[in-house]
Amino acid sequence: MPKPPFWVFVVSVWSHWEARFGATSPLVIATAQYAWLAVFGPERTPAWATAISPRLWLCVGLLFLFWTCYGAWLDKHKALVHLQQRLTVPELRRQLDMIIVTANRADERDTLIVVAGIIKNPLGPASAITNWRMELGLPDGTVVQGMPPLLPKGEITFESESGRGIILHTDHFWSRTSRDPIPAGGMSDGWFWAIFRGVSREQAKEGRLTISFEDVVTDTRHSITTAAEKSQRFIDPHGMELG
Repeated sequence: MPKPPFWVFVVSVWSHWEARFGATSPLVIATAQYAWLAVFGPERTPAWATAISPRLWLCVGLLFLFWTCYGAWLDKHKALVHLQQRLTVPELRRQLDMIIVTANRADERDTLIVVAGIIKNPLGPASAITNWRMELGLPDGTVVQGMPPLLPKGEITFESESGRGIILHTDHFWSRTSRDPIPAGGMSDGWFWAIFRGVSREQAKEGRLTISFEDVVTDTRHSITTAAEKSQRFIDPHGMELG
């Protein structure tokens, strides 16, 4: 059950007051002076105790109280601004569940890399995704841009050396499925691929793979980088080898 707003305000003000001024404050001193004068009178009050007027202590204490309330308000204001900023920018989280690194069937001097996973938008406006890219960073520092091949119709089948394989449906290709905006709290699963010209599978398996895209709301580029698969294996979301 949420706490009453006024109680939250009081706790926040007290925490700021204690952190800045401690338990002793001008308000406490002013109250003690007024109480002493009311009980014992000015005749029995030492001169040093009234060297500073209780009204002055009260004014200083009220100024401190104002500054403390401002600090409590500022904390909530910063939290609100942060939340508003998050709500205006899609918070796209990337998760790769599968990576395939294999020789290109058309030219075995090239490498074909396929990735599959999930794009989530837990918070923020709905947004479509465009401008998909894949690049491979090699150990010598060279960065090779991947070239997405044309999609065939229907299905694409990959087979490992053991004869086991996986089927990818072209209607789940990320460049197609991500055209529809991903709503807040929604997700888009799919796959993407690219050919790396002049890069052998042995070179590719030692590289770092980066997949990136842009959201259409802010044109911000999002990316995920991971080690390329070290052999021709199919990985499911739980990390089990499928083939």
